[in-house]
Amino acid sequence: MGYGLKGFDYAEAILLVTQLGRSAYGIGNMILSRFLKCLSVLALVGSLVDFSQADSIRWSKSYKAALAASKSSGKIIMIDMYTDWCQWCKVLDQKTYPDSRVVAAARNFTSVKVDAEREGTSLAARYGVHTYPKILFLDSKENLVYVVSGYQPPERFAVSMKSAQKSLADGRKYTATLAHNPSDLNALAVMAGVSLDREQFDKAQGYLQRAQTSSPKAKLDKLAEAYMNFGGHFYQEKDMGSAVNCFEKATMKAKSPQTIYEANVNLAALLYQTNRRGEAIGQIQNAIKNPSLSAKQKGNMKKMLGEMQSH
Repeated sequence: MGYGLKGFDYAEAILLVTQLGRSAYGIGNMILSRFLKCLSVLALVGSLVDFSQADSIRWSKSYKAALAASKSSGKIIMIDMYTDWCQWCKVLDQKTYPDSRVVAAARNFTSVKVDAEREGTSLAARYGVHTYPKILFLDSKENLVYVVSGYQPPERFAVSMKSAQKSLADGRKYTATLAHNPSDLNALAVMAGVSLDREQFDKAQGYLQRAQTSSPKAKLDKLAEAYMNFGGHFYQEKDMGSAVNCFEKATMKAKSPQTIYEANVNLAALLYQTNRRGEAIGQIQNAIKNPSLSAKQKGNMKKMLGEMQSH
């Protein structure tokens, strides 16, 4: 993972936290000390733990075989959609898949590699795969559960695999909730995030629109989380303008101290990333004045402010 800004890149830290996940699939749990120590912690872990290949992923011989195994075991199917010319597909094979953390997580999946330009043309067309590498996670009924687009290093990919399992469980749980109560704000917010994780943007927008029209004031935090979900999506799509817009909306809807904190820190980080340094500093300075924030949250913000002002 590349870190700029003399060893620290707020936007990359946002992406890391996104991959680590939260209950509503948003940016969430943005503890600044984690950012500042991210590289040193990863280096320390790497020096203490041997993540070399102790085993290997057991790849099914074909998609048909993987599907049959999934129907029998109930495990999620993990499909590596690759092409011969895809360089990052090769890096996945060399760096990510042999890692012991990924190998261990893969035991909970039925895994298969599919050449998207040979035996996998119909599968690629069915799930709209146009860029590579693309890792699809399907349930035993071939419903899309989760999508990883592009290369991920081992530590992030192992987290994504866990997120795929959570996406399946939450999708089932909150779909059932909405069947009984179509205006349940918590369910709508979660399903917006689940849909984004599945790259089903139209569905995600539909859930967000329903959440916007059915959000009681007492539960505006859930709507703020939904906006953060979309902010994370737009960030990963490199649509920084839309990402900033979503986090601005999140700051206006956030009510609890934790959500206020997360929304403001993320917004400031994105403003800084988009060369709006003055606005980013102002965002943090104003947020620190919020009386509902804890001393720890304000302390973290002050550290972030100091980093911004020193560069």
